[in-house]
Amino acid sequence: MAVTNLDLTHYIFCLTIFITSCFLFRAIFARLANSSSRQPPSPPISLPVIGHIYLLGSSLPKSFQTLARRYGPSCGSAWGRSLTSSGTSSRKRLRLVRSVLECSGEGRSCDLTRELTTLANNIIFRMIMRKRYSKFVEETREVRRLTVEILELGAKLGVSEVFGPLKRYDLFGHGKRLTESMRRFDSVLEKILRDYEENIDEGGESDLLEMLLESCGDGNAEVKMTRDHIKHFIFEMLAASIDTMSAGLQWAMANLINHRAVFEKLRNEIESVVGPAKLIGEPDISNLPYLYAVTKETLRLHTPTPLIFRECNKDCNVMGYDVKAETRLLMNVYAIMRDPDTWRDADEFVPERFLANPGEGGGQLDQVETRGRDFSYLPFGGGRRGCIGASRASMVMQVVVGALAQCFDWEVNDGQKVDINVGSGFSGAMASPLVCRPIAHLDPFK
Repeated sequence: MAVTNLDLTHYIFCLTIFITSCFLFRAIFARLANSSSRQPPSPPISLPVIGHIYLLGSSLPKSFQTLARRYGPSCGSAWGRSLTSSGTSSRKRLRLVRSVLECSGEGRSCDLTRELTTLANNIIFRMIMRKRYSKFVEETREVRRLTVEILELGAKLGVSEVFGPLKRYDLFGHGKRLTESMRRFDSVLEKILRDYEENIDEGGESDLLEMLLESCGDGNAEVKMTRDHIKHFIFEMLAASIDTMSAGLQWAMANLINHRAVFEKLRNEIESVVGPAKLIGEPDISNLPYLYAVTKETLRLHTPTPLIFRECNKDCNVMGYDVKAETRLLMNVYAIMRDPDTWRDADEFVPERFLANPGEGGGQLDQVETRGRDFSYLPFGGGRRGCIGASRASMVMQVVVGALAQCFDWEVNDGQKVDINVGSGFSGAMASPLVCRPIAHLDPFK
């Protein structure tokens, strides 16, 4: 027995020496291989197979921000520069206000997460299939559900892909479930497309889906579009807008509820411009600079897309570092818009920072860009791949937030504040549903 224990101890000692030697030789060879080029800074210890994944926490944007501050230069604007229908929303906004008024009248809490997600869903589907939206209520509900399911499964699958050969085996079954969800998504969307083709309305204005189908069948079209292109386009439109629009609205309301002085200042601006009895509308937005500042500050602190993915198509040099072709890059917008070298009190909710003369009660808007040309502020991305719906999303956000601030006071758990913890993964969504009790301040239907 003693001999066996001695052999085991010797084996463990040799194994430890072997593993340590592997690490040392790997580090030496890596340094020699990279001696001719300057690589971007990186944490010093990379474990076999999993690399630096052990350094990541549940909230990836925060984890990447911590790593950047510890091991690299500032995630500031220099990195960003180098890498770089009206009636519909009005009706949906009125429906939202009416639904919240019912909660207020009955004295019950309102799940704003559910209400705002439903609002965002309806706006997007109305944009896609304006004339026939009411005909496909069940189908759009299923498409919406499958879109969320595909995004969740895709995120789980993305984590397993970093484990090299393990991705071939689909150990947890995410790949199989993702394939099945995509098949069902394709089937439901195909049913909608067939109905459009069989019932083309020659008169009247075409909606987006009709125009896409017409381009698909036009042999002389400048851009050749297939049926699969249409399905992919619709999926990307849904994936990029449903959760992001809803998340932005939720964060805006959470910050207003937690900052009573900002809430009161916003309401006073709305009532002084719009009036005490009229509901805010899109024509009023240009005269409400503080409302715009509130939404801009919300998107700075809580951008719905905190990580932007890019891939180099050729070798390039970024801030003196060599980046090889086909290198996948993550631009941490969350860290850029909370960079203390660019933003004073970077983690605080201060809408006044976006006003040119905040001390005068309102003031004009500061000229911080929202379209991706100011690389310290990138809520909608930047460059050629910036969000094409940025202006529309900003307008919807202002009108909805303005209406909810104008019509209601809000209470959370007997005066407590909203939990503003960020959920896990790549998303910048709230960790917990936004549930609060509305108290009617203005009833626009009377």
